[in-house]
Amino acid sequence: MRLPIETIPSATWDSIGPQVTLSLLNALFLALLGGLAVNLLLKRAERRHTQRELCQTMSVEMWQVAYSFYWKSQEQIWRHQYGQTVDIEKLAQDYESFRVEARVLEAKLDAYFPDKDASWLWHGAVDMLGVRYYWLAQPASRFSDMIAVHGAHRDDRQRIQNPSIRRRFLPEEQLRDDSAVKAKFVEMLDLGVKIVRAEGGLGTIHI
Repeated sequence: MRLPIETIPSATWDSIGPQVTLSLLNALFLALLGGLAVNLLLKRAERRHTQRELCQTMSVEMWQVAYSFYWKSQEQIWRHQYGQTVDIEKLAQDYESFRVEARVLEAKLDAYFPDKDASWLWHGAVDMLGVRYYWLAQPASRFSDMIAVHGAHRDDRQRIQNPSIRRRFLPEEQLRDDSAVKAKFVEMLDLGVKIVRAEGGLGTIHI
């Protein structure tokens, strides 16, 4: 026995049809909107992850590049202080390699952090190591030229637009004090690394 197929009377469909259609369209719209929102959240999370990895890599690189040359130069400075033979030729080679790495890293900081605070702090930390190198290796005119150029950064409002960063650079007369130079190297490097890591939502780096 075949059961009769019930159909919706045309009059009834005419009254509820638009509501059903609207409900279906609303459901479709919400589904599309939900999919778009999920996609946007995934992309945002991916960008945050990429930024975090970038900041992690660059902050570690800043420490490695800076302290690698710091200890190489410090060893030669100690030898000089104790009256031992200083290997100026080896130190000069180390300095040239360090300068190349430092320049590349500064360019990356300049590109990834448009406010340029991190790149200028890195620039200052690198200059402090350069001051110590020239004090030992070329204490005459090259050393004087180096501290004159670096000392002028303190008043360079055109390039270093953040006054709080600008004030961190030592004036020329203090650049002849090795204790002040070493302390300023640590200060500028620490702050530069903190800025980079803060951009990636990272905590303090431990070495």
